[in-house]
Amino acid sequence: MASASRVQVSRASVHPPMASVHMDALRGLAALAVFLGHWRNISFVDYSSLVHPSLLLRVFYLLTSLGHQSVIVFFVLSGYLVGGSAVRNFSSGWRWSPYLLNRFSRLWIVLFPALAFGCFWDMLGSRVFSRSFLYLGQGQTVIQWHIPDRVSWPIAAGNFFFLQNIRVPTFGSNGPLWSLANEFWYYILFPALLLIASRRTAFYARAGYALLAAFLLWFIGYGIDVLFPVWLMGAALAYAPEWKSASRFRVNLLIGVSAIAAFAVASAGRVGQRYPLLCDLALGVACTVLLWALLQARQEARPSLYRKASHFLASMSYTLYLVHLPLLLFLVSMIHPDQRWQPDRAGLPLLAAVAVFLYSVLLYFCFERNTGVLRGFLSKLLDLCHSSLRGMRRRASSVH
Repeated sequence: MASASRVQVSRASVHPPMASVHMDALRGLAALAVFLGHWRNISFVDYSSLVHPSLLLRVFYLLTSLGHQSVIVFFVLSGYLVGGSAVRNFSSGWRWSPYLLNRFSRLWIVLFPALAFGCFWDMLGSRVFSRSFLYLGQGQTVIQWHIPDRVSWPIAAGNFFFLQNIRVPTFGSNGPLWSLANEFWYYILFPALLLIASRRTAFYARAGYALLAAFLLWFIGYGIDVLFPVWLMGAALAYAPEWKSASRFRVNLLIGVSAIAAFAVASAGRVGQRYPLLCDLALGVACTVLLWALLQARQEARPSLYRKASHFLASMSYTLYLVHLPLLLFLVSMIHPDQRWQPDRAGLPLLAAVAVFLYSVLLYFCFERNTGVLRGFLSKLLDLCHSSLRGMRRRASSVH
């Protein structure tokens, strides 16, 4: 029995379950949707300005208009992955230090280079292409502000400490930074709520965490508060039951139906702009159902192109999401600084998109891929600090 158990563990480590591969694909596709949405938005005219759009062009514009909806997908995934790990850690005793160490190392290892390289491209672009409609914030694009006004040390520091859209705007041209503030403060709020609900938390500690949660909800403001339920939907999957008796056919059918429903809700949300919060909540529910369906795919994932591509895209999704826009803006301004083009002139913008993707891959290998190295270094540094504090306490007690 022991040897059989070891074989099963070994095989599981070599062949992850299909659920993991499917979630990787979902995360990678969401990052690609944000990237391609920004590329289309700043490169080509709006759909209303198209001249006799073909069916293929209509599909292209639909698929590249789901950037915000893709961020909602990220929130549900984050709730499941981070919130789920927090729930599991509670069973073995909660400790803030390793939890925060993992969160800070994960966020900062990409955020710091994103701010530094973004600053470089924004400053260079603002000087070289000072009359570009993109850097001036003109036109109906995702950039609706004068970029040089947002390139400063206080704004960079505020973004580094996740205060964007709370005390400072997003840094430079990098609008996608808005979601990091949501993510970080949800990371703090959720364990506080768990500690409030836990019977093992002392009464005074529970009251303290309740005050902390109330203060954080006030501090981060309505714009971030309203999407916290979407993140919690993903975290709630930690308590969801498994569909143990389902056959592979039924699971695959459930995944297919859930994916179609989630895409339909996302597309409807693009149209229903009068009720954005309701659309986001509906998409959160649809994505939660889809994620639960994906988790039922427990068969082993054999090596395949789908598995490799999904893993790679998911691994670099955070980097792609956070670093693409400043360089994309620079290259598009170089190609056509005066106005957006019709999509029949897609050759040079397509080259710009490929260049930005390769740039993101390079930064991934330089930074995000080394998250474990940074985490190990910070863990050793934290252990050293704890050892020093214990030594100081022992010396102090011996003196007394």
